Amino acid sequence: MIGQGTYTSIYRIMEEMNQDFKFLSGDIDWQDLLTWMGKFIGLIGAPKLYCDKTTGEHPMTPHIACTEHLGSLPMDFVSLLPGGVRDAVTHEVYQPGTDAFTESYSKAARTASQSEVTQKVEQPVYYGGLKTYRINDYNITISESDATIEIAYKAFKIDDNGYPMLPDNERVVEGCKWFIAEKVAFNLWGAKILDDKVWDEIKTMRDWYVGSAQSAAIQMTPDEMETFSRAWVRLNPVKHMFEHSWRFAGVREDLNIGT
Repeated sequence: MIGQGTYTSIYRIMEEMNQDFKFLSGDIDWQDLLTWMGKFIGLIGAPKLYCDKTTGEHPMTPHIACTEHLGSLPMDFVSLLPGGVRDAVTHEVYQPGTDAFTESYSKAARTASQSEVTQKVEQPVYYGGLKTYRINDYNITISESDATIEIAYKAFKIDDNGYPMLPDNERVVEGCKWFIAEKVAFNLWGAKILDDKVWDEIKTMRDWYVGSAQSAAIQMTPDEMETFSRAWVRLNPVKHMFEHSWRFAGVREDLNIGT
């Protein structure tokens, strides 16, 4: 099952491309292969093709130090996990901001500090200690002026050399290989080097294996299905899971309805 096993690197993709597509392998540039492998991951778009990660676990992705409301997201950031922003010290969870002027906090603070003649900037007003965030252009803006935050997020899985990795699943690997083969074959076909019948066969196989990879990437394990059903099949809805980063979403509901 995807998400429970190991990952495979670009080197396996390169080796199998040379084995299975000998008529194309001489025309594959490894830099292009890197790009197409990343595009394949993005095209499928399934969360299981990425890995779950938390800042502070690796020297390359420390906790985010926000200054004047602004902080930079990790280099391998893809998307936040539910309830995935919290204070690194108190573990108080931030929620998405609804203030229309959230993005102006950091800009206004920097402008005011550059010159004394700039227009006075009013600081945001906080209600009940509410902590909020907003993500834009690989930056995170928070309601507090200065804080260190911890985020849990989906990340690109990379090896020690910084190359992308895929789940070690045959359907995903085959889908990636045929996706890359179609990219290479298109250039050869466009240059009238590749026969029309071969081009049509590669397109057909690409559609089949990419679809198979996508199906494999969204399939839940029995354990995941059990947790999912507990979270959704409830008589009493739980409205405050966000406060605990959805930690208790999969807890079974017990109703005291008498004997």
